[in-house]
This record gives sequence, structure tokens and C-alpha cells, in this order.
Amino acid sequence: MHSTKRNEQPQETDQTARPALAGLYRASLVTPVFNEEQRLASTLARLHEYVTGCRPGSEVLLVLDGCTDGSAEVARRFQEIHGAEYLTIIETSGNRGKGAAVRLGVERAQGSVIGFTDADLPYGTEGVDRALQCFETGEPPDVVIGCRDLPESAFNVRAPLRRRAAGRLYSWLVRATVRPGVSDTQCGLKFFRAPIAKEIFSRVTIPAFGFDVEVMYMARRNGLCVRRIPVRLVNNHDTSVRLVRDSLTMFGDLWRIRANARAGRYDFAAAPRPHGAGEEPTRTHGVKAL
Repeated sequence: MHSTKRNEQPQETDQTARPALAGLYRASLVTPVFNEEQRLASTLARLHEYVTGCRPGSEVLLVLDGCTDGSAEVARRFQEIHGAEYLTIIETSGNRGKGAAVRLGVERAQGSVIGFTDADLPYGTEGVDRALQCFETGEPPDVVIGCRDLPESAFNVRAPLRRRAAGRLYSWLVRATVRPGVSDTQCGLKFFRAPIAKEIFSRVTIPAFGFDVEVMYMARRNGLCVRRIPVRLVNNHDTSVRLVRDSLTMFGDLWRIRANARAGRYDFAAAPRPHGAGEEPTRTHGVKAL
């Protein structure tokens, strides 16, 4: 049923090439990867079991973001051994950042629902499945996001105290400057109806970790319906976030979002929603978006 997927190596100027029509697959999962050689085989095995066992007709887009270790070899070997036709491996010629990698994956995705999660599957395949189930109801939302601050969320592991403190400070700055409409913008589990994903990520300008805020700000500004779901954090490996340098960059990204908003870069006409859909619009009545 599926054509064999091939490895893709876009050039630096290829980020907007070959737009894909949504709907060829039931769902598309984008996973950005930067130097994950040590745990990538385990991640791919878990995704293989999930897709072939629970979500046939879905695709996984593995975006290798300028990896300098053996991640590409691990991915290609896994694809060959398992005949994983649902898997597309995209390699970039340099490290562009998580936001740029996710954007590239979304551009190539061909599912009716498109989402992303991190390479260590921090919320497991259970979190992915819970998000996808939200789109199978009679009133599917535009966006589904994991939220670590919901009462039902749980943590099998905890981040180091320093990282948690930095995260709380950044969350406060986000709420104070751009008011994205949700309290947890950085949870690495987000899914979208395909037309919404294409609209939003075509407007993403932030290549690094601050892109999550930009995405959620666009959802609020355009009055999209966002459903928040609880998550269970099952993995918390060291990430490539560098607290001091990346925090300064992410703070600067907040002001870029404000400037883009004033220039009208984030405004779009939302794609028609399924009949009867309508819940949890993120635009706060009486509060003007930037």
C-alpha cells in the first residue's frame, strides 16, 4: 500500500521545496534528531512497534539535523533491517535548530494529522496515542498539546533543579511578553490538523527551541481550538539545551514574536474544521493579541 520511502538530503535552500498534500497517511509524526546515536535504535524500535501494531497507515519523519555522530547510520541500518516503509529519513547539511528541523518535517508530512515529539520519546508512545485519539472524536480540535502542569500529569523522572528553575522563569517571561494562551508552551508533544500545521509552520521564523512559543502564539492569535492533555514523563535524558546561551536566545525570540505579530506575519484564515467541531478556543475574550 505504501511506496518505499527514501532518504532525503535537502540543501540549505530547500526548506520550502516540494510541498506535500495532506491525507496520504492517517498521521505523521515528526521527530527531530541531533546526535542521538546512543538511544536512537531504542526510539526507532518503540516507534516501529507502535506504528506497525497500533497505527498502521501512519508515517514517521526522522529529521537528522546536522548530526555529527553515527545517528544517520543507525537510522539507515534500522530502516533496512526492518523494511520500515513508513519511515522517511531526512538529513540536513548543517545543524539548523529544533524549530527548523520540525518545520522541515511538517513541510514533507503527508498525514491528515501532523505532530512532533522529541527523539527520546519523553512521553512514550502512549502520549502520542493519547494525542491522536483526540482527533478521532466527533468534535476534533485544531491543535492538541501535552501539558505538564495539568493535575493528571505525572513524572516518572524529574529534571534537575536548575533546569526546572530556568523553565519556570522562562514560562513567566513568556506569559509576561507574548501571552500565548497556555501555561506550558515547551512540552515536546504537539499535534495539529494537517491544514493548520501547514499554515502555522509556513510562518515559523524561530529556528531553535523558542519556536514552540511562536507556534502557540499563532494558535491563540488566530482563535484556534486547542485541547490540552495530561502527559506522563517517562524519559528525561540530557538534552542539547545550553541553559545560559539558549536562555538568552529564547528571550530574544520573544521580542521577535512581538515584532512579527505587529507586522501581521502570523495572521491567516483558519482551514475549515470538521462539522460540529468547536471547543476550547485559545483566544481570550477581551484581551487583544499583540
